[in-house]
Amino acid sequence: MRRVWIYGGILLVVALGVLGYWGYQVMKAKNGVKPELALQEPERQQIRAQLTQFYDAWKAYRTDHKGAEPPSLEAMIPKYISKPEALIDPTAQRWRKHRFDLAPGQVKIGDATYPESYGFRWLAAGNVRAVRSQGDQAILISCDSQLEGLYLAAYGHRAPLGTFDPPEHAKLIAEVRDAKLLVVRRNGAIDEIDPASE
Repeated sequence: MRRVWIYGGILLVVALGVLGYWGYQVMKAKNGVKPELALQEPERQQIRAQLTQFYDAWKAYRTDHKGAEPPSLEAMIPKYISKPEALIDPTAQRWRKHRFDLAPGQVKIGDATYPESYGFRWLAAGNVRAVRSQGDQAILISCDSQLEGLYLAAYGHRAPLGTFDPPEHAKLIAEVRDAKLLVVRRNGAIDEIDPASE
């Protein structure tokens, strides 16, 4: 009988802990995003400039290789992308100062390894299908870390897989739900799109 009380007490403490943590996350999200961690317009302007540079590099590579897609980022450095440090966007750099890594990838050039935070979609498995269905409107490169950082600032943890897919996207607080994803298309147009519309 004593064991039942002990196990019951342990379960109660665990349940209260889980509920308390969940309540804290909800309260934190309802309070919105801390201003210093919100989306910052100067960063978005820098990202736009980097997306344009990456598009120009991709286009130059294709011109030099009879229309072939670059097989990797390494194939574009240093001839087409002269500074591999540019592969991490300003938002991801800012979050690194807060000791949180939004850069999901790395690129090794010679003996050096560089963080990479952009989504180079032409290298993704679904690229051929996207080009077939959308033509030059297909997304070439995206900057996902701004949305990731905004979610982290609002909820206090990394966004789970599928967070920005409908219908989960509709459940987010307004600051996160209404944020736009910066992309450059295969025709060179830079757009701000609703991540749930992809």
